[in-house]
Amino acid sequence: MSIEQIFEDEWNRKKIIRKNEADELRVKKELVALAWVKYVDFYCKDCDEDMKLIGHKAFTSYGGGRWFYRAKCECGNELIRRITDKDGDPYFVQSKQLRTDRRRYWKELLQRSDARFKGVYGDYDLKEGREKEAIEREAFDKK
Repeated sequence: MSIEQIFEDEWNRKKIIRKNEADELRVKKELVALAWVKYVDFYCKDCDEDMKLIGHKAFTSYGGGRWFYRAKCECGNELIRRITDKDGDPYFVQSKQLRTDRRRYWKELLQRSDARFKGVYGDYDLKEGREKEAIEREAFDKK
């Protein structure tokens, strides 16, 4: 689904809200803002910190076409976050906050196929584990 289609769908959905020309202009501004501007997490090498900035969506035709968010840091650097090419997104490699979160939640992120799984959870019986989770979920829902 293209940006134009999304814009058209939202425009038609909000048709009910528009009562006069001022409302129509306001809705148009909202839709443009939704489509092209978003708060995104960025990492700046020079400042050596993670920050949440307003990213402006952009497109480059290089390499078959890629979408990305662009923002300017306070130090003047241009920062990018890749949308369509997540594997090449520098944020996932450089971000200190993301590395901290990965270290903090490494046990929760373990999969059964990981060699460390058995060392952390022992011989985990899947059926027994699901039964325990169901009991815990019921107890939590009662609270």
